[in-house]
Amino acid sequence: MKVVRLIAGRCRKNAADFIHDNANDLAVVADRLVVVNTRDSGGTFPRRVQWSKVLDGRTWPALAFNDLEGDAGNLIAIQTASRTSAVIYCENGAWLMTAGGGTDASVF
Repeated sequence: MKVVRLIAGRCRKNAADFIHDNANDLAVVADRLVVVNTRDSGGTFPRRVQWSKVLDGRTWPALAFNDLEGDAGNLIAIQTASRTSAVIYCENGAWLMTAGGGTDASVF
């Protein structure tokens, strides 16, 4: 994932359609469904960004996620900035997520 640190709602998905039950927010970026601050049967991942396979919001590649490090805090929301980028808002800042080339797992 290419992310750039910037200055400083709940969404429930149908479990039959998605790999995890809950996320703080979702957006469509580079023809993929992207979710932030996820919760699933494996636990809670407050700094995780996860994305689906291209043009398929029901398929979630095993390696298509990134746990953001740093002092920005937990992920709160995501907002599409362009067709290939989004701003991920955190408790104490924001990240800019930009799609690049690569497979479904390494597109960001």
